[in-house]
Amino acid sequence: MVQPFPTVSAQDFDVAAKHAIAVEATTGKILYEKDANQPVEIASITKILTVYLVYEALEQGTISLSTPVDISDYPYQLTTNSEASNVPMEARKYTVEQLLEATLVSSANSAAIALAEKNCWFREKTSLTR
Repeated sequence: MVQPFPTVSAQDFDVAAKHAIAVEATTGKILYEKDANQPVEIASITKILTVYLVYEALEQGTISLSTPVDISDYPYQLTTNSEASNVPMEARKYTVEQLLEATLVSSANSAAIALAEKNCWFREKTSLTR
C-alpha cells in the first residue's frame, strides 16, 4: 500500500538551506522563500551553468568527452588555494570527461574554469568560421 505524503501548511514548511526560493515556472508566482533577498555568493550555480554549456557543446558535436584540455596557469594556481574547492591538477592536461567528473563530483573550481576556457575557445573558433 502506498502511503500518502503528509500535508504541510505553508506557515509550517521549512527547508534546511539558509536561503531558498521556489517559483512556479509558468506563472512566476513565488511559492516559497526563505531569506531569498539576502545577497550571497553563487558558488556551485556557476559550475552547474558551466557544465550545462559543456553538455550543450557535446550535443552540438563541437567537443567530445575525449577532447583534451590544457590547464592554463590560472586554474592550475587555484589548486593551491586551500579555501577553494579543488582537486590537484599536476598533469596540466585532462579530458573533458575527467574535468566534468572533477567539477560535478568534487565541486572543483579549477576544473570548471578549465572547461569554461576550453568551451569559450571552441565557441570563438566556431563563430569565426561562420
